[in-house]
Amino acid sequence: MNLSTINRLLQELQKTPFIESNVSHRITNDSEQVVSLTYCSEMERFKLHDIQENKIHQFADLEDTAAYLNRFINQ
Repeated sequence: MNLSTINRLLQELQKTPFIESNVSHRITNDSEQVVSLTYCSEMERFKLHDIQENKIHQFADLEDTAAYLNRFINQ
């Protein structure tokens, strides 16, 4: 997954009908879920849940979210 694809994915979460519901994208590595991505319209933040480390990261900025997710996926 490249940075352009990640940006489109994040932009879609901020649009109707996705913004009106609770949509999560789950990213896997060899069928093991490693991160869950959601957008919270009430807080206007992206939430990334690192499953392996059991940490939640929150981002208000789409570009910061995309950069973090890109580094996470391509490490």
